[in-house]
Amino acid sequence: KAQQRRNRLAKDKLPAASPAKLLDDAEAAAANGDPSTALALTEAAVRSLKPSNLAATDVSLLERAGVRLLELGQPDGALDCLLRCAAAAPDTGHAKFFYLAQLSSGEAALVYLDRGIELLTAASNSSATATAASASASSSVSQELASAWCARCELFMTDLCDRPDAEAQCEAALAEALARRPDSAEALQQRAGLRLVQQRPEEALADLRLSLNLWLPLRRQAAEAAEVHDDENGAAVADPDECGLTAEQRLRCAEMLLELGELDTCVDVLDLLMEEDDEVAQVWLLFGLAYSRQGNASAARYHLQKARALVEPGDPVAGEIDQLLSELPPEGEDDASGAKDAGANDDEELDEEFEEGE
Repeated sequence: KAQQRRNRLAKDKLPAASPAKLLDDAEAAAANGDPSTALALTEAAVRSLKPSNLAATDVSLLERAGVRLLELGQPDGALDCLLRCAAAAPDTGHAKFFYLAQLSSGEAALVYLDRGIELLTAASNSSATATAASASASSSVSQELASAWCARCELFMTDLCDRPDAEAQCEAALAEALARRPDSAEALQQRAGLRLVQQRPEEALADLRLSLNLWLPLRRQAAEAAEVHDDENGAAVADPDECGLTAEQRLRCAEMLLELGELDTCVDVLDLLMEEDDEVAQVWLLFGLAYSRQGNASAARYHLQKARALVEPGDPVAGEIDQLLSELPPEGEDDASGAKDAGANDDEELDEEFEEGE
């Protein structure tokens, strides 16, 4: 109720402004950590756009509003905006169809995804014939297409996995992705995931290593540069985001490494994720699993307890973590690695214990 009151107050204070200005202000509010104002401004922009006969500029603004609503955790509002965009401009603009696929499931998601791929492919072919097209723009489009084909593969590995042609569709999608970008870390990781499902672990590990080689060294380099603040020598640090892998995808990489028994590399990937955000329960949980399998009960207990503290009440993961904790050796007993469990009971003592162990 308090949040609703803040939203109403924010709406009451809104100045008369164009939809474009409202959306600009919404983006600024979101960047400044004020989601309530950002939401109110975005909703005001949507209301100010005519419900029918949208001009091209209005379609673009409505799409911006839909994306902003999605980022603000309002999927229903985002879906309404993007559906209006698709109805008003069905033959231009691929991005809205990718967002609609993200907000949909099953066959509906496939229809939207295929339409987005069709439009982006046409735009890519058109750009390829234009002499003014830059290499960077071409690379960006090819990466976006590769990602779209990866999403198509994922759809057939999940929602549409019961279709008789699901496996063939996955293989075809990955072939398209890698044809567009042979150096796509995302596509190589996606293929590794498919090979795991197909129970071909050796091939999965080979693909996962190829993917890791494309992004993990960049992440390490960026982390080391940030840690030492070594700006005096002017050395250029590669952009780690060039790999195109989101934090969620890198978390999936850690899960696959754990499944494949590559525990040291798994911990390496998790370390970098932890440096970015240490409030993700799944990262702590995977750390705990990795250390448990390495025989380091004290480190496993520390990370599992951290994960347990971050899990929302009622989350079924809490029961999984409790079960894992119960399976660890009692505190004070030797780990398989020879380390002693100090038996600390609170977070401060656990932090001190682990730092000393490191």
